Amino acid sequence: AIHGWNSEIRHTETDNDCFLYIFDEDGLIRCYDTKTCKLIYERRAYPLEEKEEKPLSSSAFAIGPDSSFYQLHNQGRSIFLKFDTHTRTWSTIFDTYDKRGFHSLCLPDSTTAIIGCSAGVWFIDLKSGNMTLSTDIPLQGGDTLHTGINAVANDGHGGLWLGTYGNGLLHADTWQDIPSRVQYYIMYLLG
Repeated sequence: AIHGWNSEIRHTETDNDCFLYIFDEDGLIRCYDTKTCKLIYERRAYPLEEKEEKPLSSSAFAIGPDSSFYQLHNQGRSIFLKFDTHTRTWSTIFDTYDKRGFHSLCLPDSTTAIIGCSAGVWFIDLKSGNMTLSTDIPLQGGDTLHTGINAVANDGHGGLWLGTYGNGLLHADTWQDIPSRVQYYIMYLLG
């Protein structure tokens, strides 16, 4: 056990086999040297007193192409955070109290974040900060599906997969123009 550790570990990651990053439920990241096992630094995403009494309901994690870490937290509000490993600083990309719980995170390229949530799916331009929530998803044949999205994933071929709230699995052939043309994308309802 690590001395002084009081909270649940949510994710671990290594960086070029030199550093071990440990993320906990309280928004703390600790960086250890993998050769000496010594703590190099720790940074808190938000003040501990902001954490509500209940533990985080979920946390999703992704690594950006710039070696930054992106994380989702739900704690009475939903927070989308970025940790820059070069500057060793946290920044908040999106913080909302509307309780549209964030479920999953996908970074299909260096400028786009896609977040599944209880209201649908968020498309966030990481450079401009523009955000679009798509609550109605157009399906092949002209129907529209209004559902929450539990899971998002890009398939490495330009496609986007969406796991829904009891409505099956959706697939979009491409995501490059999202969010500006999401209404024109054809989604296939599988199984």
